[in-house]
Amino acid sequence: CSPEETQRVHAALRQWVSQHAGAEAAAACRLVYTGSVNEANAAQYAQLPDVDGFVVGRAGLDADKLMAICTTLALCKSRLVGA
Repeated sequence: CSPEETQRVHAALRQWVSQHAGAEAAAACRLVYTGSVNEANAAQYAQLPDVDGFVVGRAGLDADKLMAICTTLALCKSRLVGA
């Protein structure tokens, strides 16, 4: 799905956890995007505030692609934490 739809769904999931288990649990919960992520679109998903990581499929079979995805995720998340 699109990054916008992904964020909408992940935000709703985090809100549900917050309502049923508390804000601390919602903040501690790690939500991962399980759609098709690759080195070309990783940044679009990594910058979403309610996406905490990825389940990498075929792109993970190529070490260079996997490294690019992991690096993108780490950089995007470090920028969100520093913001």
